[in-house]
Amino acid sequence: MTTLKTALATYGHTKALKDSSVKPARAELEFIEFTPQSAAFKSMVPEPQLDLVEMVMSHYLMARDHGYDFIGIPVFPVRQFHHSAITYNVKSGITTPRDLEGKRVGVRTYGFSRSFWVRGVLAGEYGVDMSKVRWVVDEPEALPDFKPPANVERASGSDTAKMFQAGELAAGVGVAGGDSPDIKPLIEDSAAAEAGWYRKTGVYPLNHVLVLRGDLVAQDPELPADLFAAFKESKARFMALLDSGAELQGGDRATAAARSVVGPDPLPYGVEANRATLEMAVEQAHAQGFTSRKFRVEELFVPSTLGLS
Repeated sequence: MTTLKTALATYGHTKALKDSSVKPARAELEFIEFTPQSAAFKSMVPEPQLDLVEMVMSHYLMARDHGYDFIGIPVFPVRQFHHSAITYNVKSGITTPRDLEGKRVGVRTYGFSRSFWVRGVLAGEYGVDMSKVRWVVDEPEALPDFKPPANVERASGSDTAKMFQAGELAAGVGVAGGDSPDIKPLIEDSAAAEAGWYRKTGVYPLNHVLVLRGDLVAQDPELPADLFAAFKESKARFMALLDSGAELQGGDRATAAARSVVGPDPLPYGVEANRATLEMAVEQAHAQGFTSRKFRVEELFVPSTLGLS
């Protein structure tokens, strides 16, 4: 039986896989831990050292554009709305999202998952011209081959949190504002805005996607569907826990709370259940400069998994 070196964080819906109470039929999973989980990406480029990886969606898209040989299985371990992620300094002159144009906005990296989705929201919902926003980043991008757009610059001499708190940056995405009274949410009542956006678009942002080495698909064409089934069973056990009313912690509590917006299944798997979200992802990946062309959604996943749900 194949042993897959696997990078997968522990969530309520993956716990059964991590403790081996649910196992794929065609492979053994050998778990390699990363903190944060996004660090696993660097073990996949330029040469893959892992076989099965929970990967940040924007990282996956840029890697596919650069020809790396791994491919998605439509399992999405992390979902989250991001309207609340962008904050601004009240002294910057910003009063509406459109005022971000011409301003400097801090973020950890250009490919940071929250900034990827926030840019999509700002452009699509609030009409912000993303080419007119200057993105100031703390760290180099996860993929060394990737060249960020011209409106991306590295912070020099200080980190973005300090720059933001000092008023050197007008806004930030996922950037700590400390206890400064000048740092405020840009989108007021973000929870209501997220719910309204979901009702309007059907888009439920996915941060991470499950990715398998391409050569392993060629070696065992039935492996991707087998892995999908195992992840689905692990999730089913978590869903039963949610339905039981058991007390939850941390991220699992947030996942459960999302049901009030997205419905009974807060972690939908499969391509068709996520069509609107995936269409936005490929559109924004191209618009934001992560890919040289707009991928078709079907290109991103093993063909044998496209009809799975």
